[in-house]
Amino acid sequence: MTATEKIMEKADLVLEWLRQGATEKDVAGMLEMGESTFRKCKSENKEVARLIAEGKKEYKENAEKQKKKETDAVQKSLYDRCLGYEVDLPKHYKVKTAVRDDNGGVVFDKNGKPVFEETLEEVMEKQHVPADVGAIKFFLMNKSSKVWKSDPERLRLESKRVSNDTKRTKLAENAAHGETNGKTLEEILADAEEEA
Repeated sequence: MTATEKIMEKADLVLEWLRQGATEKDVAGMLEMGESTFRKCKSENKEVARLIAEGKKEYKENAEKQKKKETDAVQKSLYDRCLGYEVDLPKHYKVKTAVRDDNGGVVFDKNGKPVFEETLEEVMEKQHVPADVGAIKFFLMNKSSKVWKSDPERLRLESKRVSNDTKRTKLAENAAHGETNGKTLEEILADAEEEA
């Protein structure tokens, strides 16, 4: 049996392995053949190449769907943290009940007092989880960044600094190329400082 025949005989398995994320090296090992032999079969046989491409494509599509599903879940969770939400949590309560005999009557102790037994009962209770300020800040800074900035004054100053540095660099480059208009480098830098 040739290597190509071996691959095609186990095509369903090969496809499933590739869908699960196995590499070509992994598949070659599971088929008990060398990786170079496997790659040679792929390059020489269109059916083998199609099989491998199909498996890899399905793996990629499934991985992308899974990633989107996880991202959507995290986004929903973040949104819920921003607004606060209700959650059912188990609560345990001690419950005292009178002990009853086989006829349904209450059992009394030797002093004539009813006998009670304690049991632990679980009850689901709604609790409110309040909004989280950190989640709100993160959400707003990402979804509405033009309005919500961490420190607008710091950002304005940083923008001005970058602009000034750009002007100084340009003036220094001009000076280096002899475009000084008769001024020294110190005078050029002083002019740039005044322009800022």
